[in-house]
Order: sequence, then C-alpha cells, then structure tokens
Amino acid sequence: MTSRGLILSASLLVSLASAAAAGPPALVEVEAGRGWEWEAIDDLFSLPRPDHFGMGFVVEEGLVAAPLEVVRGAEAILVGSPEGPRLRAEVASVLTASQTALLRAPGLELPVTPLATPRPGAKVHLAGTLGRVISADERGVVAWLSAPPPPLAPGAPLVDAEGAVVGLHASPHEVCLPWGLRAYLVTARSTHELALHQALSQLGPWLSELPWLRGLLPTPGGRAN
Repeated sequence: MTSRGLILSASLLVSLASAAAAGPPALVEVEAGRGWEWEAIDDLFSLPRPDHFGMGFVVEEGLVAAPLEVVRGAEAILVGSPEGPRLRAEVASVLTASQTALLRAPGLELPVTPLATPRPGAKVHLAGTLGRVISADERGVVAWLSAPPPPLAPGAPLVDAEGAVVGLHASPHEVCLPWGLRAYLVTARSTHELALHQALSQLGPWLSELPWLRGLLPTPGGRAN
C-alpha cells in the first residue's frame, strides 16, 4: 500500500474511532402479510407467517413510522419490540416523499423516539455500528460506517449520539476504493416530512378546520397501496 493509501486509511479510522456509542432508540419490528399463511404452534394456538419484515420506531404514542415498501398492499400488519408480544396495527397515513407508513397500534407501550437534523461530521450509528455524517440535506443523509453493519431488517433508522433519528430507512453499501481499501457507506431518507407531520399533529384538532391544510394531516388508512 502506498503512503497516500495509508494516510487515507488512517484518517478514516481515526475519524470513525472517535464516535461514541449512542443509546439506541426503541426499535419496533414490523411484520406484514399479503395472503397470510398460518404456522401451527400446537393444537390450540397458531400464528400468522408474514412475508415482509422491517424496522420502525415510535413517533407518537401508539404510532409507528415504518418503511412503506414493507406494508404496501398488506392484508394484516403486526408490530412489537424484539422481546415483546406482537400487536395488530393498521396504516393510519402515508408520507409519500419519505416513503413512510404511519401505523396505528393501540396498546403499544414503547417510548417516543425524537427526530433531529444532522450536520456533516456528526456521530451516528446504524444498528450499533458507528459512523459519521458526510452530507445531509432535505433529500437525505450519507454517512461513513466504521465497519459492515450487522444483518438487519430493512428500514432501521440512522441514529445520532443522543439517540434521535436523523435518517429514515437506512441502507448500507460497500464501496471499493483504490489500494484494496473498502469503505462502508449508509444512505437514509430525510426526516423533514415526518417532523412536519409531528408538528401538525401537536397543533391540535383545530387545524382540520383549515381546508388548505387537510391534505397534510393524517388520514384514516387501512391498507397502503
């Protein structure tokens, strides 16, 4: 390896090694089925066997943000923490720009995860793998990762050092560099549309009386087509 390659490798390692571990948000596992099969557990119980899986997080009490592609066209949706029971959920609304489905899950008792806007150089992690933000704008976030992230269901959020979600539906990529180096990048959609939804929801029911805002407010769902 040339001296230039060693310098590049060392600079990446130093930058990423300085990222501190962050407290992970309360992730929600999302299971969706389009024509459920039933898996027999014993003579008395059976469970649905989903055909699509994803990860989400709680944005309001009983409301989960999840990748739209996971629940699109689903006939039934189940959500829950990795260690907890599964609850029935339904699509409350769809945020088209960020390709996010908001799932209403009565009885889901998990803490709300805050949202934040990242800045270049900010420390982040994806499923426990540390990294730093390279760029961030209204379209989304790109970050370096210190190592390949562990296998995870699609849609795990990109999280900052304070435990706030800064990117939606993060997707890791491996990049081959000169001199045999490999880098790991992650791209994620912006949280701006979801933050707008949260702000409108918190302003109260009186907003629904303003006709020009009705298209921005949550609408009853059922199935995301």
